[in-house]
Amino acid sequence: MAKCSFRYFALFLLLFSALWAKGNGLPSGEDLLLSADAAVEILSEMAPWPTNSAIVALSGRDKLVPNEMTGWQPSVAEFSQALTLSKLPEARQNELLEIYRRAETNFLAFTEARDDYNYRRYWANYGYYEPPPKPRMGIMEFPPDMPEEFLFLLDGLQHFYNDEVETARERWERLEALPLNRKTYCAKWGRVLMAESYADKDPYRALRELEKLRNEIIKSPARDEKLTACLLRFEAADYAAVTNYPQAMNCYFALNLLGFRHEEMVRHIANLILRLEGADLAVAARSRAVAAMTTWHAATFYSDLRLLSLSAEDAEHIKNWLRALKREGSLGGAADLAAVAAYRVGDGEMTAEALDSARAMAPFAAWILAKTKLRSGDPKGAASDLATVFYSFKDLPESLRQEIGHELALLYLSFKNYKEALKVTLLSGDWQEASYVAEDVLSLGELEEFVKGREREADNKRREAGLEARLRYLLARRLARSGSLSGALPYFPKLQRAFAEQLLASQAMGANTGLSAEERGLARADAARALYYGGEPIYAAENEPDYLINEGREAVGGLWQRQLRSRRGSQLAPLSDDEDKRVQSNRPSETARERCLKLAVDEVWQAAELLPDNSQALAELFCEAGKWTENCDEKTARALYDALVERCPDTKLGNSARELRWFPQED
Repeated sequence: MAKCSFRYFALFLLLFSALWAKGNGLPSGEDLLLSADAAVEILSEMAPWPTNSAIVALSGRDKLVPNEMTGWQPSVAEFSQALTLSKLPEARQNELLEIYRRAETNFLAFTEARDDYNYRRYWANYGYYEPPPKPRMGIMEFPPDMPEEFLFLLDGLQHFYNDEVETARERWERLEALPLNRKTYCAKWGRVLMAESYADKDPYRALRELEKLRNEIIKSPARDEKLTACLLRFEAADYAAVTNYPQAMNCYFALNLLGFRHEEMVRHIANLILRLEGADLAVAARSRAVAAMTTWHAATFYSDLRLLSLSAEDAEHIKNWLRALKREGSLGGAADLAAVAAYRVGDGEMTAEALDSARAMAPFAAWILAKTKLRSGDPKGAASDLATVFYSFKDLPESLRQEIGHELALLYLSFKNYKEALKVTLLSGDWQEASYVAEDVLSLGELEEFVKGREREADNKRREAGLEARLRYLLARRLARSGSLSGALPYFPKLQRAFAEQLLASQAMGANTGLSAEERGLARADAARALYYGGEPIYAAENEPDYLINEGREAVGGLWQRQLRSRRGSQLAPLSDDEDKRVQSNRPSETARERCLKLAVDEVWQAAELLPDNSQALAELFCEAGKWTENCDEKTARALYDALVERCPDTKLGNSARELRWFPQED
């Protein structure tokens, strides 16, 4: 399979450029290139690549119709149709349908685990995680009366996911050997997966097999769009692996016609364009639309202050691209973004030249001028210029606003100007960064003063919306952890405020000497149960150790903090000893789960002092608290057991505990 000729590639790019030149003209560099949405608009207007109608024909349509494609295996509906054609009893069909749904759930769960593995493996390169173990998929045993084509397809796929390639191929060969009337739904899926199984060691063989199947799909009267999308994704990756970048782009264009229209697709194409050489690269650089999209990708995919390093290969590709823009006279059309890209690959001469071509005080130009001050050893001057861009340009694209906000926050943190760092992160809309400053860096008094100051500046509507509400909730939890639950009440959301008020009311009843001892003890027991079963939302940390920011999962919640910690020794925005000490001092030493258990057990002991011996309420409380602690605090559990048998020997629970020498298991 030869590469597409330069002549046809040039024809495509010229057609593409012409489409975007008509109308009101191409938007200016900063308007088009900084926004992923604007770059996506480029794809939405793309014409088919004229030389490869065989691939583009896979879309089977002239107009763009959004479409979602998920999963590789045939759908549950198709499996249900296959069952309907079988002679199995209806009850057995329902059982098999449930097994298929369970298999689909397993595949989705493994896909999530694999994505998390890839995420952690990527960040492990920068020291944020230990290299993670590769996940394995649990192998399901499929019943022999499942329709054979589905059995062979899915069994092969789960072995393929576990790198057991030979076993997977054996299953798919058995699928291919079935009579035609017994492989209605899965035959082509099996062939696609079989072909792709050769991609790692023999990508040319994989491409030959995929091309055969593609030609069959084109001739078929009925086209499966999920299958088509899967085939095109494989072909695109395999063509890129053998450095046939024009053909890989062609597959991505065809995918676009099937409805894949998002930032990742734009970046795939732009990344391939960066790898072009010679005449192909020159044609790409001459097209204003292609130059805009590709320079946007080169400029916005990396950031030096986030401490992510470009590989030498990537940096060289970007330098080649910028030189091509200059040779073809296209530098001025994307000068702002070209300056960013040049700055990031350390090409000072090209940075200066691009800045000269940029419009005066365009956001990118001003931004890069500020960054050059930073690299030249003037961080305060850089912060001043960045602040000017951040606050003066009201219509900054969201991605640029967040980038500048991130850099300003880092600089303000290095200057120990912590409140200003929090203000900037909130204005840039980045809660992950704002939560780090609010929870780990500012003292509790500083945070409360900051929130009260914003309340004086804002109306109730803004306070209850977006990041303002999240900041108030974070403050409430910090106050609660400090022991000031009553002081936290005004800052809690309604649901958590109601819970905290009820907890405080139970504790107040327990301390009310005007009530009987038993009434006070029952109130303390209520408080204990409330803390154990529902207290975490009023004590949990947004970041470490609870990661409420990411529903308890550490992967995202701790990344920003690790990035900041990795600033030690950085010349751009170093981590100060003061900030480091604040983080160590402010970060909770125990999880919210551990805190709530400890507080709940304290309430249990206070209730026990007030409840009478041999009362059912006391026996139930000791037994329940014992179950809370038996698997995590053996010493406390033993003390609760001893109290149960000593103080409640005449109760059913106390008698059972004595016989069992531990807590009874019944509710």
